Amino acid sequence: MARWKYLQLYAVKEVLREPTGVFEGLEREGEQGSHCIVGKPTHYTRNDGTRVEFPERHVLLVFVDKNRFILNWRPESADPENGDYPEDHQNRFTTDLWKQENQH
Repeated sequence: MARWKYLQLYAVKEVLREPTGVFEGLEREGEQGSHCIVGKPTHYTRNDGTRVEFPERHVLLVFVDKNRFILNWRPESADPENGDYPEDHQNRFTTDLWKQENQH
C-alpha cells in the first residue's frame, strides 16, 4: 500500500469519530455482514502527500468487517439530494443503520 494511503488514516479517524451515516448490506462476495461508515472529514492526503481540505460534494467511505476491523476506505461523490451520503446509496446497501441527527 502506498504511503499516502496510510496518511489518509487521519481522515478515516475523523469519520469514525463523527460519522454522518452507517450502512450495512454490502452485496459483494466476502463482504456480507460488513458495514460502511460515511463521513465528511475536514482534510485528507492527496497522492503526492499534500494535505488539503476535503472536497465539497464528496464523502469518505470507511469499510469495516463484522469484527469492526477496517478493510478499506475511499472518497466518493456525495448524493446530490443528501450530501452526507454516497451517491446511489439506496441501491448499494440494504440497510441504513444510523444517520446523524441533524440530517434532512
